[in-house]
Amino acid sequence: MKTCTKCGSTRFNQWDRCMDCRNERAKVRNARLEKNGGAHTSSAWKALLAATSRCQDCGRLWHDIPPRPDSRYRNVWTKDHIVPVIQGGSDDISNIRPLCYECNFKRHTKPINTSTENKNMKKIRYTVKRGRSVGAILSPHLHEDKHFVVSPTRFEKDYVRVKNEAELLDWIAKGFSVRMSNPDVKSHRSPSLISPGSIEVYEV
Repeated sequence: MKTCTKCGSTRFNQWDRCMDCRNERAKVRNARLEKNGGAHTSSAWKALLAATSRCQDCGRLWHDIPPRPDSRYRNVWTKDHIVPVIQGGSDDISNIRPLCYECNFKRHTKPINTSTENKNMKKIRYTVKRGRSVGAILSPHLHEDKHFVVSPTRFEKDYVRVKNEAELLDWIAKGFSVRMSNPDVKSHRSPSLISPGSIEVYEV
């Protein structure tokens, strides 16, 4: 009978992995997530995934990625914590991005570059395409609390507040919509969530 060299268990699954070690790792991870705080809804994750057609690291479309070796997992995408859980990363949707299983396993707990360096010369805008305000130029709406708002869904419970306008480029890349308005026209309707595919990035 096979025995795990780490814990001494004889319980193995069909992929020859120790079940007791696996369960213990899951308990440790769940405890870390609870300590780190943060949570996200299923709708927020589905919206983020729907807005992301390819792996954020390797750039491959989801259908171009080979199936996972473990047949229990039907999808090739995974939830990758931008700041790893072991390093204090929360389970908030703002700390999650869709990543293929190969890139996620390769990355493990290595940090990623989320720096906005050299992005300060780039801004975003949206040109209204229809209605009474057609042609109006919308820019990121600065709320009274001096924050910008991004969201993976249209629901206010999924809103994420962002301090720096330059950081909006990172959120757009992750599939988040941006709340935008026309500050020069008082009659323009209240701020609207503009989808990432409709936003124009330009240099100043």
